[in-house]
Amino acid sequence: MDPAAIATVFVGMQAQQLQAALAAEGTKMKLRQDAAIVQMLEAAATNSLTNVAAGIGRNLDVNA
Repeated sequence: MDPAAIATVFVGMQAQQLQAALAAEGTKMKLRQDAAIVQMLEAAATNSLTNVAAGIGRNLDVNA
């Protein structure tokens, strides 16, 4: 086999390894983000607003 062909194969393999590593890291980041969102939603669900007066939070003007 030609040495240039062998070198090309090795470079291609390294590129594939890099792509796989980046994809794995992206997946890990997404999972951490999803876990943080779930944690935030759970924290929000435990905060009770039963003592707040009726109508609080309605018709909130968010235009700045």
